Amino acid sequence: MTTARALLAAEQLADSPSRRDDISAEKEARYRREGAVFIRQMAQELDITAANTIATCIWLFHRFYVKHSFKNYNRWNVAGGCFFAGLKAEEQPKRCKQVVPVFAQLKARRAGQPFDNSEKVGLSARLGCTEPTPAPTLPTHTSLVACCARVPKQQYLEQRERLLAFERFVLQELEFDLHVDHPFPILFDLAQRLESGWSCFKRSSGRYNLCVPLF
Repeated sequence: MTTARALLAAEQLADSPSRRDDISAEKEARYRREGAVFIRQMAQELDITAANTIATCIWLFHRFYVKHSFKNYNRWNVAGGCFFAGLKAEEQPKRCKQVVPVFAQLKARRAGQPFDNSEKVGLSARLGCTEPTPAPTLPTHTSLVACCARVPKQQYLEQRERLLAFERFVLQELEFDLHVDHPFPILFDLAQRLESGWSCFKRSSGRYNLCVPLF
């Protein structure tokens, strides 16, 4: 078992790097939820539905922040790196030209700049381009995909390098240990016995660090 996979007690999880950086437990939990949701949204936009694949990406994200603080590493960049690495680990890789535009668009949304007609500054300006362009409207999955195709080349290249850099960094920090034994079969059997809402549990559990002591 690598140090990246070592099982952690509740006390160790409570004494996380983020907590030592004066990030409250509530804020750390919110950051973890947001990262998990970000990964799920990327998967949705790219038509990835396999539960194990998404869960692996989220597991990488939670494990990364066992070693590092949210104060030091942007959660959207880390989530993107975990997503890209997790797809390869589960043998469902996507090409950069598919992932990077979605990654860039969703990051821009998280920056507090929604894509709608009321926006006066477009994607180019949000990502650092000196010449702002009109912001597109993104009410549906289809329009998001269409908009992704219009990401300026320079911004695409910058976001690609950032995504690849964080993928490499995540892999190094987790000691290239990408094998995850998901507890879904056991939990599914338990949920059936309890007649609980399995699909609801499966969607929501990844928003918390429950997977860290379990895996």
